[in-house]
Amino acid sequence: MRLKSNHIGNILAGILILIIGLQCTACAETYWSIKQVAESTPERWTESYDTPWRTISIDVEIEVPTVEKIPIVRVHRMPAVQDEKLSDYAGTVRNVEGSLRADKKRDDFVSGDSRPQNTYSYTKGQTPDRKPENVEMTYAEALKLGYKEMEKIWGLKEDNLRITKVNIQDCFYYYSGKNESMVWGKRETDQGRYIMVFAQNMCGIDVEAATECYDILGLDSEKNFYSPYCYISLSDIQNIKIRASLYQEKNVVHEDVPILSFESAKKAFEAEIYAGHLRSVDVVKLCYIPYLDKKDKSILWLLPAWYVKGLYTRDSSQEVEVFTENGIENENMERLELVFDAQGGKLLDYTDKRKDRRSVPPIMTWEKIH
Repeated sequence: MRLKSNHIGNILAGILILIIGLQCTACAETYWSIKQVAESTPERWTESYDTPWRTISIDVEIEVPTVEKIPIVRVHRMPAVQDEKLSDYAGTVRNVEGSLRADKKRDDFVSGDSRPQNTYSYTKGQTPDRKPENVEMTYAEALKLGYKEMEKIWGLKEDNLRITKVNIQDCFYYYSGKNESMVWGKRETDQGRYIMVFAQNMCGIDVEAATECYDILGLDSEKNFYSPYCYISLSDIQNIKIRASLYQEKNVVHEDVPILSFESAKKAFEAEIYAGHLRSVDVVKLCYIPYLDKKDKSILWLLPAWYVKGLYTRDSSQEVEVFTENGIENENMERLELVFDAQGGKLLDYTDKRKDRRSVPPIMTWEKIH
């Protein structure tokens, strides 16, 4: 039986409308300025979700950068440090593009058979209320010294950095056994130390590598992806260790772009909760994630994303179990990432195995939505 031409035309028109509708799903989203996002985003994500397997409770701060614009930036790995800037770091063991490992005291060696008797951790902007064992320097003095070293070596200012964690460690002691049977022996080091971890930001916005949102990790094309940071350990001005992986800005492609709200991203994250995959949320933030330049793989484009990290599994029936090893609590599942493209309007596909899965996508600009 032959269909009438007008019937065929109606079918084709319906298919065309469906295709256009699918292509414009993201266009139907409401785009915001960073100022509007900051004003509309709640301080915390606090909610309880009843799934077929269990109830998942979320209570976590939502981090939104305090900036006026969301630019699109191109970066590359930080160049190797000039030798004269490391003249007093006798124990430099690695100084290459994108990575530095340097020690001021070559002989300040800690064996694998010792550990600090006490470690005190401070996060979320907490200020340490103690000094390391046998260290005269205050935390404020240690922090000032850390910033001074980073400015001398890379020219980084305080505005380029955000301190994310501080550990106060006492002296290292040899030990045997573990957990309740651990026995402390002879002291190995004469001083404790401050350990400070700084996240590098670009244009005031954190950068996350966002590679743990895939089933297949570590693609060669993504070897330049990392969350830029600087780790500084110190006891005094003569005893400093630095470990860093940093970026350097190349240029700004767009001064400001529109983004999707947290509510748009939240729907995608909630779908993962209801599917039995996302079990807890430790971090929620609006940040940059890197994409590959299509012509030069050493150049990365930083694009905005809503980022979540928490306990995650593909097995919806698996229950979270906590166990203690060497005094440290661990879970039986990994803390992985979920990344919502704040322009494209969808989660990055965890099954994507393509070598170019993180090539720069089309960028939504203000001109396109007006």
